[in-house]
Amino acid sequence: MRPQTFTGDWNPHGAIVYTRDGGILQAIGLPAPAGYLAVIPKYAPCRGERTPWARPSGRYCRVVREYGPRGLEDALARYPGPGGVRLLYDGSYAAPMPYVSLEQAAWIVDPREALLRVASSGEGSAAEAAYTVLRGSGVGLGGAGLTGSYAAGIASPTVSDVDFVVYGPEAALRMYEFYSRELQPVEAPRASFGGVTVHPPQGVGWRRAAVDGISSSWVGVPHRPAGHCEPLRRYPNTDPPSGRRVRVEVRVEGGDPAALLYPPCVEAEGYYIVSFEYNLAGLLFEGGRLEVEGVASAGGTVVYLGLRENPGRVVVRAGQARP
Repeated sequence: MRPQTFTGDWNPHGAIVYTRDGGILQAIGLPAPAGYLAVIPKYAPCRGERTPWARPSGRYCRVVREYGPRGLEDALARYPGPGGVRLLYDGSYAAPMPYVSLEQAAWIVDPREALLRVASSGEGSAAEAAYTVLRGSGVGLGGAGLTGSYAAGIASPTVSDVDFVVYGPEAALRMYEFYSRELQPVEAPRASFGGVTVHPPQGVGWRRAAVDGISSSWVGVPHRPAGHCEPLRRYPNTDPPSGRRVRVEVRVEGGDPAALLYPPCVEAEGYYIVSFEYNLAGLLFEGGRLEVEGVASAGGTVVYLGLRENPGRVVVRAGQARP
């Protein structure tokens, strides 16, 4: 997809952006100013290093070590630039946001196009994993896409994961059930996700697991950026973070599919809980009595988690069996 075909009706989350000076970025599905995409730096051309990520034109070094607020901060610091990516202050989020101008994008790979390319090749572990997941979950080619190094065309069969993007709440629910019940988790429970702390530690087997011997993950997104989340859907007239930390204890009803779409967004007892860290989606989807410490919105009705300056904390006071 060339950048001039971009429209506001398309959710770019997971799209791979090649910049004019050779960088590779990954789009984040957040509302952005006209002519820009929210992004995270992923790869930059290597200068002599040996790495497993390569194209015929050259090798690439990975600049993002982990996702989440702290991971993004680290990636921005390691990205050699200019690469078209800039931290631009956005009043709607009351923070500098990583954006790339579409004028700096040489090419944009839609996740759906990437999945069709890999699946239709019929070769290798990635194609096998794609068919296993799509058949097992019932999502199908039309409801999913592919991101990461396979979408970028620089995958290494020894280190690369197969990373899916799925569209809409029904597809996200299907993937949640399939990964949770049918696959083997590849990570132990963790007490921190990119700076957001959780207690007790939470596993992410609901979104990251082994498929046909290869590590695989998924993320659910709405059809339009933040189209499922009332506080962000009003962009640019959102209720922005105020910088003021707040702690609330609320009961989150389990089973809300909006929790499984990026960014996870649930309504609970007069508050919206919005997380820019996707690994909290499973916790919010399961629900329960939660103590949430984050940044209050200016209007006081939104608690933001996963901000770079104040990632936040979630404590599960009482769990709840999902319906």
